[in-house]
Amino acid sequence: MKTRVSNFGNRIYDLDGNGLIVLFTRRDSNRKNYHARLRISGLKGCKRVSTGSSDFREAEGIARNHHSILRDSSIGESSLSTKKFSEVFHLFLKTSISESNQGAHRSIYALKRYALDFFGKHNISKITVKEVNDFVIWRRLNYVRAIPSDATIKRELSYLRKVFRYAYKKGFIKMLPDSRFESKGRDLPTL
Repeated sequence: MKTRVSNFGNRIYDLDGNGLIVLFTRRDSNRKNYHARLRISGLKGCKRVSTGSSDFREAEGIARNHHSILRDSSIGESSLSTKKFSEVFHLFLKTSISESNQGAHRSIYALKRYALDFFGKHNISKITVKEVNDFVIWRRLNYVRAIPSDATIKRELSYLRKVFRYAYKKGFIKMLPDSRFESKGRDLPTL
C-alpha cells in the first residue's frame, strides 16, 4: 500500500500500489468517511464512490467489492464514463450533420421524433440487437399519420446506424449493434 498526503492535507491510500483502488477522505466533508477512486486497467476514466464508512478496513473491503463489481460489469466497454444515447445523439448533431445537407432535416426529424424518444435514457454502450428489435416493434405502434412501411423502418434504421457509427468512432461503444432489416412481409431485423 502506498500512502501520500495531498495538497489539501488529507491522506490518500493506494491499496495495491497500481492506482486501481485508491481510498481517500474528502477535505470539504465534516464526516470522515472514506471515498474510493476506482479504475479498470485498459479502460479510460475512473469511478468515484463513497464507502459510507469511517473505518479504514471496512472501507477497504467495500472499495474492493465495488471494484470487482465494476470490473465484471465493464467487460466489453471502452470507458467507465459511458454516455446516454441522448448525449451521443446531440454530439452527433453538432459535429456530423451540416445545415446545407437537404436530407439531413428528414433524418434529424425522424431521429428526434422516434429514436430519441425510445433510446434517449438508455446507456449507449448497453444497446444491443434486442433493443434495436424492440425499437422496430415500438416504432410500428408509434406513428403520427400512418403505420410506417418497411422502407420507412429501413430508412430510420440507417439514420440510427449513423449515430452508432459516430459513437463507435468516438470510442463510446466497442461494437456496433447489428440493425439489418429484411422486408419479407414485415419481418423484424435479423439477429
